[in-house]
Order: sequence, then structure tokens, then C-alpha cells
Amino acid sequence: MNLNKIKRVCGALFLVLFIGFATHSWAVDRGTLESDAGIYSAPNATSQVLGKYKKGMSFPIMTPEKNGWYEIQFKTPFKGFNKGYIRKESVKVSGGTSTPSASVQRRVRSSSSSSSSKSSSKRYSFGAYGGLYTVNLATAMTTVGETATSGSHLGFSAELGWPLSDAFTLVIGANYMTLSMPTIRTGQTQSLFANGFGAHVLAAYTVMKSGGFSITPSIGGGGSLMTAGNVNGTPATQISTTGIFTPQFLGRLDLELMLGESLAFRANAGYRMFTLSAVPVLLTNGTTQTSIDFPLGGLFFGGGLLLYF
Repeated sequence: MNLNKIKRVCGALFLVLFIGFATHSWAVDRGTLESDAGIYSAPNATSQVLGKYKKGMSFPIMTPEKNGWYEIQFKTPFKGFNKGYIRKESVKVSGGTSTPSASVQRRVRSSSSSSSSKSSSKRYSFGAYGGLYTVNLATAMTTVGETATSGSHLGFSAELGWPLSDAFTLVIGANYMTLSMPTIRTGQTQSLFANGFGAHVLAAYTVMKSGGFSITPSIGGGGSLMTAGNVNGTPATQISTTGIFTPQFLGRLDLELMLGESLAFRANAGYRMFTLSAVPVLLTNGTTQTSIDFPLGGLFFGGGLLLYF
């Protein structure tokens, strides 16, 4: 075989391979959704939901169906993924002979982006919570010579979540707390009480999310306007003061479980630290009045419902 024949054979083989590659690459099937369908990060229903496609959406299918799922390639990484998966039963497949154009790719990207705003990680949220928190009076009681004590008390809050990214959320909330606890002094029974409304701001970061379950720590602070005072002696003598501004530090861990498309249950635990300043206190069987600061702090545990919109 001379050199010219070798060249012709090689050229023919190259042409066949090129045509085969081009046909395999560009003559792709197309899928059209017959109903709204979720886009998953892996071919199983417990994986992360990246977003949703609407009924009637059309897109190229780059690989054959496998185990009831179709693979969708993203033109650029989306939420850290280069591809997603969609259930077979939602897709009607038709043959294709044309190149998937840039406009189609943009539609895929746009649909994923718009639908992702409906996933819990990218939506606004409103939550209402209630729970118990502990208050430790050790430092304050030592100041007035009383026995240190602690107790559990009630607190309530409502919060609005503002998504800054897939993981970061700015949380703005309002809260109400109330406490009433006995303090013991030789020969007397006293009681410290306080209640008031406040506001807080938290920076929250979701560290884990899988199958509708997520873990989110947060940290922040705020302040409250409190009414606080002291009840002393028998018969009871009560003195109090209002409008005590109380700065607060707050650290919290949230465990969230999605109950549906827009509703979630959230359990939380954390630590709250604040100081009640210049609280009036009766001493020496109610005949002497003084004002002291009560540094307070303790753990809290609670839970409630979260609505995404």
C-alpha cells in the first residue's frame, strides 16, 4: 500500500469518526415537562432540591434515562452543581436533530435560577417561636449577700429572614421575655421580676442541608425595654422601675425540618446574656432601698414554625 492510499484511508476514517462524534453530540433528544417537576442534585428523592421547572418547559437531554431519572447539564455551575436530575415520569421525550442553542441553555439556566428562589435556602421566611430559658443570678445575689439561684422562664419571638446568599441569612426579630424568681435572704422571702419587649438581629449560616433537614448556627445581639423590680417581706412590698434599656448578646443553633413546600418546623437552643441595670431592691426587712445591676445569662430551648414565601 503506497503513501497516497494510506492518506486516503486515514482521511476516510477521520471523516467517519467526526460525523459519528458530531451526530452523538448534537443530535440530542429533547424533554418537555408534562407537569411541574423538581430538579435534584442527585438521582434520588432525598437529595437536595435545587429548584423547579414549570410545566411545558423544554430542555435537551444529554444522557439516556437511568433508574427513572434524566440528567440535565447546566451551562455554568449552579449552586455548586454542574448537572441536575429530574424524574422520568414528568418528562415527555422527543427526538432532536438540531444543536441545543445558547437561548435554550439560557432558558435552562433562567428556569433553574427563578425556581431556585422558591427553595427554602433562597426564600424570605417568617417564624414564630416560644420556649424556656434559664437565668442564673449568681453574680447579682453575691452582690447583695443573697443565695445564688436560677430558674426557667418563658420567652417568645417572631422573626423575618432575609436571604443574602444560598447559605447566609440576615434575621431581624422581635421578642418578649418574662421572669419571676425567688431570692432568699436570711429571715426574708424576696422575688425578682422582670418583663419587656425587645428586638434583635442575627447573622445565620446554614452549615448542612440534606433531604429537607438543615442545621443553622447564628450569632447577634439586640436590646429590650424592661420593667423590673423586687417584691419583699410579709406583707409583700413591691417596688419597680420601667424603661430599663437592656443590651443583649445572643448565640443560637437551629435544627429545621421541612414539613411541606413552604412550611418547616424549627427547634432551637442557645445562650442569651444581658444585664438589668439599676433595679430597685428592698433590703433589711423592707426598710432600706437600693439599686443594683443584675448580670443575667443562661441557656434557652424552644421551637416553632417557619413559613417561606
